[in-house]
Amino acid sequence: MFKAIKKFKQLSKEKKAMLALFWVYEFVNTTVGIFIGAFVFLRTGSLGLLALFVLIQLTATGFAFSGYGYLMAKYGYSMKWNYLRSFAVYFVSFIWLALTPHTTLYLFVFGFLNGAGIGLFWLGNHTYELLYTNNENGDRDFYSSMVQAGTQVISIVGPLFGIFLIFLSEIVFKMETLSLLFWVVPLLYLISLPFLFNLPHFIPEPITKKEIKSFFRNHVSKKIRWYYLLAGEGEIRTVVVSIFAITALKTFFNIGFWQTILGVFSFFIIMLLSNIRYKGNRLRIMAYAIFGFLVAFLFLIFSNTSFYFYMIFSLIMIVFKPMYRVSQHTLDLLSMDFLACGRSSFYSGLLYREIILYIGRFVALSLLMFIGFIMKDDIVSAQIGVIVSSMVLILNWFVARSMTRGDYPK
Repeated sequence: MFKAIKKFKQLSKEKKAMLALFWVYEFVNTTVGIFIGAFVFLRTGSLGLLALFVLIQLTATGFAFSGYGYLMAKYGYSMKWNYLRSFAVYFVSFIWLALTPHTTLYLFVFGFLNGAGIGLFWLGNHTYELLYTNNENGDRDFYSSMVQAGTQVISIVGPLFGIFLIFLSEIVFKMETLSLLFWVVPLLYLISLPFLFNLPHFIPEPITKKEIKSFFRNHVSKKIRWYYLLAGEGEIRTVVVSIFAITALKTFFNIGFWQTILGVFSFFIIMLLSNIRYKGNRLRIMAYAIFGFLVAFLFLIFSNTSFYFYMIFSLIMIVFKPMYRVSQHTLDLLSMDFLACGRSSFYSGLLYREIILYIGRFVALSLLMFIGFIMKDDIVSAQIGVIVSSMVLILNWFVARSMTRGDYPK
């Protein structure tokens, strides 16, 4: 751990600013995000509508990321202010959620606004990551580990802050459970303002038709395409875990309290990984993580029968989810490095990746909605969703292994 802290102090001011801005985003996302899925499910009463909510959110994310990203390149807008744009849209989305009735239509509008903020944030975040991190000397691996280490600290503080606001809402102010949370969260984005000025301006170059066509001609680009299409399975897990969480733990307070406990354990695992993971063992660690996922999923599908099953699932995941995510993050950035090869910059590949990723997410969520419509039982549909997600997760590891061989930049 001390070695990791020493390396963190040596990071450039740009990287430290990038990490700080990410952690502000992640704090808000964690504080509210652990409750939103369960909240929408309880309000709509349907797995299918929850999946549709997530799909609307991701559609807005795709438009904001690739659509607005294309316009930024075309008209010469600076990426530096994209963080500010994203946080402003986030602010509006939560004000909307606080002021409007929590019916299905209004929740869908919130999902769209919130998704647009997500897209703008990740456009800026990925752009600066590609500008200021590299694949040599463990630089990107260490940066990714620090991203996740901060995330794990937030996974402790965020839920704890959330359940404190829930306590104030229910016990002190006699308000609806999450009302105070929706009002306070937008103000947290103000923390980001000092860090914006440590990033330089970056204006992406306009994207040509020739560059767009080139993505469909290279055989390794096809492997990357499959990698991101299959990665859409993660959204199935987003939906089903929210359902099992509220089914097993019953209350928002219990969800927040349990997530805080999990965050304490997970933090130390991430700090360990920052020093043992390197470029040569990414896929091996990812394979170990997937095996852990499969064991955890066996307990998840029975979480509706006893909360102990959900607790065991959660405890297993705190070990293996960070292992998977830190390797996945570096593979994502590495794939974007490849998409930049032979082109004027990495930027067109970044937008291309997001489009393919959205298609994968659209297919995954559409399949889950179809399963829910056919089965007409949310728990059974969620269990089938876990099985489908598991199969695709295994398949995508083989795609990732194939993708990193041959012409792929090491």
